[in-house]
Amino acid sequence: PPFVSRSACHRSHAALRPEMKTLWRKWNLFSAGPILVLLLCDTPREVSAWSLFSSSTASLSTPQSKSTATLAPEISSVSNERVVRAQTLLKQLKEGKSHFAPGVRVVSVGTEECGIQYQAPTKKYNPSTVWEDVIFVDRSEFITPELGLETPVGQAFQYFLSQPENLRLVHPEKIPHMYLAIYLVMYKQGLLTEDQASDSAARTTYLDTLPSKAALEHLPLFWNDSMLEELQCSVVKPAVDSRRKEWKQEYLLMQLAIHEMGISDPFGAFSLETWYWARSIICSRAFTDSGNEDHPCLCPYVDMMNHRLQPANGVAEEGVLQCSWSIDGEGYHLQLPTDTAYDPKDPKSPPQLLEISYGSHSSAHFLMNYGFSIIEDDATLQGEEEVATLSLILPDTCQSKEKETLWEADGLGDCHSVARNVTIGIGQPGPMESVLSLCRVASAKRRELLSMKRNFVKKDEHYASKKTGNDKLVPQMGATLCRSPFSRANEIRALKMLQLYTKAALKRYSTTLEQDTNLLTTKQVFGHPASRLLARAGAV
Repeated sequence: PPFVSRSACHRSHAALRPEMKTLWRKWNLFSAGPILVLLLCDTPREVSAWSLFSSSTASLSTPQSKSTATLAPEISSVSNERVVRAQTLLKQLKEGKSHFAPGVRVVSVGTEECGIQYQAPTKKYNPSTVWEDVIFVDRSEFITPELGLETPVGQAFQYFLSQPENLRLVHPEKIPHMYLAIYLVMYKQGLLTEDQASDSAARTTYLDTLPSKAALEHLPLFWNDSMLEELQCSVVKPAVDSRRKEWKQEYLLMQLAIHEMGISDPFGAFSLETWYWARSIICSRAFTDSGNEDHPCLCPYVDMMNHRLQPANGVAEEGVLQCSWSIDGEGYHLQLPTDTAYDPKDPKSPPQLLEISYGSHSSAHFLMNYGFSIIEDDATLQGEEEVATLSLILPDTCQSKEKETLWEADGLGDCHSVARNVTIGIGQPGPMESVLSLCRVASAKRRELLSMKRNFVKKDEHYASKKTGNDKLVPQMGATLCRSPFSRANEIRALKMLQLYTKAALKRYSTTLEQDTNLLTTKQVFGHPASRLLARAGAV
C-alpha cells in the first residue's frame, strides 16, 4: 500500500486557480468574521473575496478542480527483485489452501513498483469452473498478533501487561499492533525459532518481500528536520512529532518488559529504528481482521494492491478495476466489481490492474500512513480537512504579571518563549475562539482585563448552579477568559495582533504560494518533495 503506480504519479490535473489558492493559504491560517476580513486583507480585491467566503463557507471549503492527481513516493531502487519474490510467493500460496482465479499475476508497475493484474483466460471460459473470489488467501498464511505473542519478547510483554500498574501505560487498542510489531522485529533481527521461521514457506517469502527502511523514506516519520521544516503550518508536522513520541514510548516499554523478565541479548538488542520500521509496515500494509476481533493482520500478496479513488463522474479509469474485499474466519476474499462493463470471462477483455480503496481519509492521513498525497475532485473529496497550526507567543511588550499568569495557566511554561501551538481550521470554531481569546487578553488594558475576569466569574457561577454529576467548571486562563468580543476597541487591537501572528507564519515560507502552485501544475516535482509542497501549500 505505500506504493502508488508511476502512471498515477503522472496523471494530469487542471491548474489550480491562483486566486483560490491564495485564499486557501489564508484559510489555513485563520477563520473569523467580517471585521477580521477588513483588518487582515491587504487589497479591496481580497476583501471582496473574503466577503464571498464568509457568506458561503460550505461551498468554498471544498475546492473545485477538474481532475485527480496522486503524488507517488520516491523509490530508492528498482524493485525487479521484489517482483520476482512476489511471483515466488504467488506460486507458494497456490500450493497451499489459498486459490487464485486464472489470470492473476504480479506485474511491474512503471519501472520501480509492482502490483496485481488480472488477465481473462486466453482459452474459452469453462462454466464448470466456478470461483466467487478472484483471490482467496487462507487464514493460515496471515501474520497475526498471536504470532508475536508466542515469541519470548511477546511473552515478556504479556507478563509486563498482566501487572495492573503497567496496563494503564498502553492503550488497549494498541496492544495487538505491538504484538504484531514484535513478530516483525524478531524476523528482522533473525531471532525467530526454527519452527517459527519454517512454519510457512509462503509466509517466509512474504516477509522477504517487505520493503526495507530505506524504501520507506517516503513516509514523513523518516524525514529529516529540513524536510519536516518544509511542511511549515501543515497539520502533518505536529502529527509526525506525536507519532514519534508514541512509538518511542512503546519501544521503551518493550525494553522495560524485556529487562524485568531478565531476557538477555540478542532479544533486547533491537533498535528504535527497527521498531519504527515494524510499526510503519503495520500502518501502511495491515488489514483489519474481522475474523479476529478487528485486530490488525498482514495478508501476504494482496497488500501490494494500490489505492483506488472512487471517480467523481462515476466513470472508472480504463485498465483499472476497484475491487471489494472482506476477511472472515476462513481468510481474505477479493471480488471483482460487478457494476462495470468489463467481462472477466471474455478472453478478448484487456488486462486490468486490481486496486482497492484504503478508505475515505484526508490527504494528511494518506501521507502519514502510506506516503502519498491526493488532490481530489469536488464530488469525492476524501475527508479533506483545511487545518493549520498557528504559533502564539506573548509579545515581550506585554510585561503584565496578570496576563502572563493567564497565558501560563495552561501549564505549558513561559509564555514569552514557549509557543502555544493551536491547530485551527474551517468548520472548527473552538480552536479559533481560543486563539482570539489569547489575543484579546494579550491586547487588553488593565481595566478591560478586570472586566473580563468579572464576566468570566459570573458565567462560571451561572454554570456551576446548573451543573450536574461530574461536570467540571471551565478553568480561567488565557484561552478561555474571553472567547467572544469584549469591546470594539479591544477587538481591533486583538485582530491586529492576530494579523502579526499570521504574517509571521507566512514569512516562514521560503517560497510564495504562486511559486509552489507553479511547481505542481507544471509537474516539476514528484514523490515526497511534492507531498511536502502540497502540505505547505494548504492541500494537506
